[in-house]
Amino acid sequence: MNHLSITTTQKETVQGLGKPARRIDGIAKVTGRARYAADHIPPNMVHGVYAIAPIGLGTIAGIDSDAVRKIPGVLKVFTHENAPKLEPPKTFSAGGNAQQSQMILQDAEVRYHGQPVALVIAATLEAAMQGAREIKVRYEKQRAGALQLDADKANCEEHGEPVDVGDVAAGLESAAHRIDATYFSPTQHHNPMEPFTTTAAWDGPRLTVYQPSQFLVGMRNGLADVLKTDVRNIHVISPFVGGAFGSKACMTPQMVMTCAVARELGRPLKVVATREQCFTVSSFRSPARMEISLGCDSDGMLTALRAQVDEITSRFDDVSMEIAASMPRMYAWPNIEARSRLCKADCQTPGFMRAPAETPGMFGLECAMDELAEKAGIDPVEFRIRNDAKRDPALDIPFSSRLLVECLKRGAEKFGWAERPEKARSREVDGAWVGYGVASAVYPTIVSPCSVDLEYDFEGNVKVATAAHDLGTGQWTVVGQVASECLGVPLQKVAVSIGDSDLPPGALAGGSATTASLCRSIHEAAERMARQLADWSARMDEPPFGDADDGFQIRGAKLVSKSGNEAPIKDILDAAGETAIGVRGSTPAPGKGGKNLRAFARGAPALGAYQIDGHAVASWGAQFVEVRVDKHTRTIRVPRMLGVFAAGTIANPLTARSQMLGGMLWGLGSGLLEQTRVDETRGIWVNKDLAEYLVACHADSIEIDSEFLDENDQVANPLGAKGIGELGIVGVSAAIANAVSNATGIRVRELPLRLENLLEDA
Repeated sequence: MNHLSITTTQKETVQGLGKPARRIDGIAKVTGRARYAADHIPPNMVHGVYAIAPIGLGTIAGIDSDAVRKIPGVLKVFTHENAPKLEPPKTFSAGGNAQQSQMILQDAEVRYHGQPVALVIAATLEAAMQGAREIKVRYEKQRAGALQLDADKANCEEHGEPVDVGDVAAGLESAAHRIDATYFSPTQHHNPMEPFTTTAAWDGPRLTVYQPSQFLVGMRNGLADVLKTDVRNIHVISPFVGGAFGSKACMTPQMVMTCAVARELGRPLKVVATREQCFTVSSFRSPARMEISLGCDSDGMLTALRAQVDEITSRFDDVSMEIAASMPRMYAWPNIEARSRLCKADCQTPGFMRAPAETPGMFGLECAMDELAEKAGIDPVEFRIRNDAKRDPALDIPFSSRLLVECLKRGAEKFGWAERPEKARSREVDGAWVGYGVASAVYPTIVSPCSVDLEYDFEGNVKVATAAHDLGTGQWTVVGQVASECLGVPLQKVAVSIGDSDLPPGALAGGSATTASLCRSIHEAAERMARQLADWSARMDEPPFGDADDGFQIRGAKLVSKSGNEAPIKDILDAAGETAIGVRGSTPAPGKGGKNLRAFARGAPALGAYQIDGHAVASWGAQFVEVRVDKHTRTIRVPRMLGVFAAGTIANPLTARSQMLGGMLWGLGSGLLEQTRVDETRGIWVNKDLAEYLVACHADSIEIDSEFLDENDQVANPLGAKGIGELGIVGVSAAIANAVSNATGIRVRELPLRLENLLEDA
């Protein structure tokens, strides 16, 4: 089968990592040639639109679809009475591939607001939409669904492994300064530009699915399990994804049902979620309640951390982001107690959303650090530097590299931290109080099993193919750059194929894992290719290498040994009677073996996270924010932000900078705007559109700058790269809250920060 392949059209020669290469898929996107999932129209295709429950909890008492069936173009209506029956799949957190275990259209129970209750099939999209609007469903309502964290905590249970180090009670009791506070982060939804969509086409036993995906292999295998078919018959295609942020990592119930219905219809079926449905089709970020206690001695050295974090989950799945567990790695606490609890709610199962644990977790922790620094009378930057950790305090293992102090120092210098107002309301600009804030950022290095096919032909052209993903982050380009680095060829000579489940199992696009994982696999493939060429070179009339030669590398058109001997690859191929050489490089998660690779190929999310070769591996950063708070209206403006990061080798400074700026801008929106509102009387989310679910936009555009420190972490992988995608958002909301406190003297412990939080003395 022919797979989509892209080569750069950039005229300037780019070779290897660390070079600012323009996106090789850029022209296809801006000219409209890039085909996203919903752009595919198989022959004889029909459309489907789901009707969703307007109630939060109840039972379907009856469905009247007679009028719908009379709409011109409507072909069939599926409900729980006639839809295909499906077995509950395992969730991602349970080692499976599904966003949640509860499938749709299986019974009369309404378990959460927005749950699909019918699927209208029609020859045209307009007819399907009309049918979904006009179908009549009677409900027996129960109590209002619960979507909030219970204030009395009666519905919360311990979840996950607690972290216990030392004697926290003694550490807090002996502290010269102490802070005990509760912080809240809200429910949030991903809202990628591209909605959730599935186009399913069966050809006999073989299913082709056009689906925006962060985990092609997982979706392929998950579908095979639920649909009871051979995995070799499932083909998932997703070369371009219009944003995901965690929402497209797992197989959704709507995706499964769409494929099952298409099989029953015997015709290709396309379903595209409306923006309202995007709030319940996939997962969301759970609200979090973070009870944090910190202490330090009279010298400002930390004595203890206690963190208790509550999240919500669905009635049918236990899924936690384990926010509390992300906190201990930040500073040198001698005593630690970190625990997570799950609270059952009437919602779909929550899941991953950009830095799932760190985004809410660092809001609570970094605000608490500022509050404690203020009590101790120590500058917030100095307080963090003073308490830097050389080893992970919970695991008691060394960090592979940790340039957090350097990020803080460089950021303070570049931002002008020395000019920070010493007292609240002491500096004004145009009728607004000015404040500066800082927060540290961290994201653990996650490595996915990964396989890559690498080919080098007689003309020196390279092909690299893997079932990896590009969510709009620039992965098409970075895959080519990694191959360019490992083979010593210009990027212009590399053709890249990704986004197809028929390719070798590629890295999962989650947890900022893709680049670090691909570096390992492509490097392994390049080494295997070099060894194979060295073996073939013995067939040459005058073999260029002797028994003492080893450490072979491909450097452009030549094979080179460590001792400096070399031979043209074209001559080696000619002697071997080959026009090209192809190899596969496969690397398991760190510390794992072949079983890990096989499990991943079967769709299990067999990832390795944070601990590699006896080291704690992570990316670090420091984020600085200036705010201006109007004295009279208390509106908050953020005129500038700076992020300084250390994330190993930066594959492409151009796309990496875009990642950081985008992440920081999202952090601005997360800190000041984003919140999914709840109508507690009905148990529903109410702002299910982009008019009322507020996100940062052009009007909020500000001066944002980012900088990467030089770092090469060989523990992470042979090319020294770590993950960066999640890092940019992590510390922003805390830095904003800290800056608002510096400006106004008012400490806000709940997101989003709004002017009504600052009106206590207006």
